Amino acid sequence: MVDNNKLTLLGGRDFMRLHPVVALHYGGGGVPRTIKGNGATGLASVDSACRILWANVNPVINYMGLNLAHTTMSRKAVSLTLSTVAPGVPIFHLPYNNDQNFRVTLVDRQGVGNVNFFITEFVDGCSVYIEGSRTAPTAYHINAVSTQRRTSWKQFYWSDARKRRADWRAKYAKMDHRFKTEGNIAKSVMNALPGTLPPPTKIENHDYMGDLGLNLAALQHANRAPTVMMGQSVDGFELMAQQGTIFGERNIGSGEWKFYVQRRALLRYLHIDIHGVPTQLGFQWMVVNVEQFWPTAKTGRIVV
Repeated sequence: MVDNNKLTLLGGRDFMRLHPVVALHYGGGGVPRTIKGNGATGLASVDSACRILWANVNPVINYMGLNLAHTTMSRKAVSLTLSTVAPGVPIFHLPYNNDQNFRVTLVDRQGVGNVNFFITEFVDGCSVYIEGSRTAPTAYHINAVSTQRRTSWKQFYWSDARKRRADWRAKYAKMDHRFKTEGNIAKSVMNALPGTLPPPTKIENHDYMGDLGLNLAALQHANRAPTVMMGQSVDGFELMAQQGTIFGERNIGSGEWKFYVQRRALLRYLHIDIHGVPTQLGFQWMVVNVEQFWPTAKTGRIVV
């Protein structure tokens, strides 16, 4: 059972360290998409009347027909159902679309009060940028899925891995270009005196999708992975997917925001018999780690 109030009681960072947040759903009240500007041609902003949604926490029970495993040190995966109406935990929300650019400034124009959390759609290739003041930062979710490397006859001799790296470099460059040049910058950023704001920071694909270095024996020893499922020993695993969730937490006392990335992995567990034949036992979403990237960058990259 996941208590809907735990997001408030634990604080966003501690909640995200315990629970993999693997999906966002939209409940009563529909999906707010009131946007100022065109996300395909510039930095479109979420209208002030629909920046804040209400989030409720729901456990995720199964995946591909099998129950999701969890342990005391690696809690249940959850989804957040977001609605335009209460009840729930008020939260700033930033949407995204393929090949588009959205931003939101974390100022409560709706008069909700005590809005201490921010979340954007989960990321598996997009870049998320944070800039502005510590008390009213602006978050950007930028997607460049269709961008590819420039073609050249030299690429006929490249390995597939080198081609993939070149594709990603082209996407990063495109997203940086959009962030820095495509207009509609937040007023709080435009009007700030030089040197008074923390440097803008970004999280890219390789910041949350890199080598995780997971080891089954170490995970089991730390009680993060199960040792037995469906009455059989867990002898091996396969990494099925990696994702990230970008979230922010506001300090109630100072009013200042900090932003974090939750790195998580989807694991498939296997039993291997004496003949070396594997049997699929089930799956687990696991939080690998949670790290701050703005305003103090322990991970991520400064935008220059």
